Amino acid sequence: LGIIYVGSLLMLLSNAFFGLDEFSGQVRHELGLQNFIALLRPENLDVIGRTVGMSLLVTLACALLGFPIAYYMARYTSGKTRALFYVGIMLPLWSSYLVRVYAWKLILAKEGVISWLADSLGLEWLLDGILSLPVIGGPSLSFSRLGTFIVFVYVWLPFMILPIQAAVERIPRSLLEASGDLGATPAQTFRTLILPLALPGVVAGSIFTFSLTLGDYIIPGIIGNSTMYIGQVVYMQQGTAGNLPFAAAFSLVPILIIAIYLTIAKRLGAFDALQSTHEPGLRPAQVRGHRRSPVPALSDPVHLPLRLHQREQELPVPAPRHHPQVVRGDPQPPRRVARDPAV
Repeated sequence: LGIIYVGSLLMLLSNAFFGLDEFSGQVRHELGLQNFIALLRPENLDVIGRTVGMSLLVTLACALLGFPIAYYMARYTSGKTRALFYVGIMLPLWSSYLVRVYAWKLILAKEGVISWLADSLGLEWLLDGILSLPVIGGPSLSFSRLGTFIVFVYVWLPFMILPIQAAVERIPRSLLEASGDLGATPAQTFRTLILPLALPGVVAGSIFTFSLTLGDYIIPGIIGNSTMYIGQVVYMQQGTAGNLPFAAAFSLVPILIIAIYLTIAKRLGAFDALQSTHEPGLRPAQVRGHRRSPVPALSDPVHLPLRLHQREQELPVPAPRHHPQVVRGDPQPPRRVARDPAV
């Protein structure tokens, strides 16, 4: 399957060097760079910048919302309670993607639940003020960039929660207890201990949220105004306009952006976290290319638990020693010492 996918992808991208006949609408198999030059036009650069900005904002929002949920799941739930959390997070994924998006279109509509709730609470002035903003506003939430952002966050949030929950669950409780015993406040423990160890899980989740937002074209087409994103441009050029060479050239943009993002994620240890998830016996310090996060010296009591944990991971595992077996004979009976009656 991988060979078929890569082969079809290369065939698609090879069309990026061809041209389109303006009169017949047929593809001209003449090599050229006119499609890549067209990507540098202001309107195309605006689409690329808007899509990347939306992807980054959705990723940031998913991380801020998903981290508390994942931390609570990993530290304060077990058994049936944790199973209930898993069902609550995974339940939206069991329904159709289009059903969820159209359901949100009804919720965000001008006569939807949010507008009705704002009117009931006397907050219609706040909703009207938000919708009047020049960049994110619109006639209603279902026809605004803010509505597009809300639906993106809702749809991709489970893909952020689960990797963070797996990363937080692997943090030993003894480190948290040691940090508290050494006098660190909860904020210091979170900043210097929990966040560095859970960061690979956050980065792993951001790979899903960023890449899925970058290439999606259904949500912007159903929720929001006529603002164009990369996925919509590729879809329209390949389908409506029939300009397959330019659609192939535009498809290279998200591929290059994802390649750069994956390189940054690898440097932050996201793939080490995924590898340690699949191989429980493998420590992060034993993974090739693992880099320790800079931590001050042992004299700092706040960073001491993390530093000791990292040094413990770097210590080589001693090989078992084989001692020669000593053959012992029958135990000798204890010798009795004659006691002098005069003593």
